[in-house]
Amino acid sequence: MKMMVLGAGLQGCACAYDLLQNPSVTQVTLADHRTGTLPPFLAGDWEGRLRTLRLDVYSRGMCNSWGHAFDRWMVRGAGGWQEMALEDFEVHSKGPVAKLAGCDDRDAAERLRGADVAIPREALGDAGKGTLYQVDLVGLEVVDEAGKSLGKVEGFFETGETSVMVVGGLKERMIPFVPGYVKAVDRESKRITVDWKADYDA
Repeated sequence: MKMMVLGAGLQGCACAYDLLQNPSVTQVTLADHRTGTLPPFLAGDWEGRLRTLRLDVYSRGMCNSWGHAFDRWMVRGAGGWQEMALEDFEVHSKGPVAKLAGCDDRDAAERLRGADVAIPREALGDAGKGTLYQVDLVGLEVVDEAGKSLGKVEGFFETGETSVMVVGGLKERMIPFVPGYVKAVDRESKRITVDWKADYDA
């Protein structure tokens, strides 16, 4: 289970600390516009389970560290995905509270309990130089350094501090998305070059 704590103040850090005591919580992300210095009780690497994320929160919506406002959310409930406008967003002492258009009473809010929340890809904007969005890499061809095709990117998953790229082809491969393996990403030619030896498949 992965958890995000909004706010790196004393209460937020204490909440992150409590979550890290739970062995079923595999990752805690502490998000705030300032995450440079954490209190002593959060010192250490926590076996890679603690992460920080720069995130600014405004009353009209959420903005990431590049300044993109996320005013429209994709919400997946029992009826599937639907787009909902974010009318208000605040961080309270017990956690974030969002007001979505059309969700005007307790019953409507209860129907969204446990729903998945995402944002449309276009809301992210251009990743910019030196930055990649994993969603943009899905479907790209993966080749080894000799140019041999290994398949196409099917998705990613996280293992501690490392993202793993799932490559589907004649054989499914799990390739760590780190410089030791990933040598080049060419979005124009839709190709990813990796250092992948034949004996890795043994």
